Amino acid sequence: DILAACPDLKANDLKVALIDYCGGLRYLEAMTEGAVRIGLDGLAAGAVSAAQAKGAAGRAEVLRRQYAKAEAGRVQRVAA
Repeated sequence: DILAACPDLKANDLKVALIDYCGGLRYLEAMTEGAVRIGLDGLAAGAVSAAQAKGAAGRAEVLRRQYAKAEAGRVQRVAA
C-alpha cells in the first residue's frame, strides 16, 4: 500500500496523482488488449482486458477532441 509506505503522503495528493497519470493520453493509448498491466510495485499485474481497452480508447478519443479544440482556439487567438 502506497500510503503505508509513504506516511507523509496525503491520501488526496495520491488520489490526484493517480487520476492525472492514469487519465493521461499516453497511459490510455498504452491500454491495448493483452498489454501487460504494471502494478504500483512495478511488477506485472495481469493483462488489459478487451473491455478495459475499449474504455480506454473511448476516453483517449475524448481527450484528443478536447486537445484539438483547445489547439484550434489557440491558433484562432494568435491569428486574431
